[in-house]
Amino acid sequence: MAVKLVGREAECKPIIQIANNSLQIIFYLINSMNTCMLLPNAKNISILLIFFMIFPISNVYSLDSKNTIIQNYDLILCGIVSSKLPSGSEISGPIYKIEIINFYQGSLSNFTLTAIGSEDTNGPRSMKPLNIGEKAIFYVNEINNHYILSPFSVKIPQCSNKFNSSPLGQSRIGIEPNDVQCSIPFELAIKKNDNTPACVTPETKLILIERGWAKSKS
Repeated sequence: MAVKLVGREAECKPIIQIANNSLQIIFYLINSMNTCMLLPNAKNISILLIFFMIFPISNVYSLDSKNTIIQNYDLILCGIVSSKLPSGSEISGPIYKIEIINFYQGSLSNFTLTAIGSEDTNGPRSMKPLNIGEKAIFYVNEINNHYILSPFSVKIPQCSNKFNSSPLGQSRIGIEPNDVQCSIPFELAIKKNDNTPACVTPETKLILIERGWAKSKS
């Protein structure tokens, strides 16, 4: 989007660049009009009106807004797989022993967790298998006195001190765009040209795909 700037151009350029790379263009443009002395013209105003009609604020998660996935789990933690055993006769899924590095949600009396992997029938989708020595973000629920790893538990390169559950926050700690988790009822949409993840309503996702913004599969 071409936007005419007056004064403080160097300070305002980052705002315009961010707006061009996310669904939050409306908010950044409005903010820019106040802080960067944007001169709105007929084209800019019409674009704003179109965005308000197509993308109601309630239909899009800001890439930096708080995601409520933390409410879905008893524990969210980052750790390293120290051992992995095949599933037992009474338990479907391998048994992971995890050395915990950081707690992001909930806590335990120690920094070791034994949990069942959701690689078979414990979850709505298959969890990507983890190997001994790999670090991961583990989403955990306690069910019938067993700790169960969510299928969304995913490998990352390093454990961060803080966990931001927004789409962009998950990406920043090393989670691949296709593995970003959205809270219900939002769905993951991946931007075609730079793989930026966003959490949007199913209706908005269809519009983004039809208009070529999002990939058809994400």
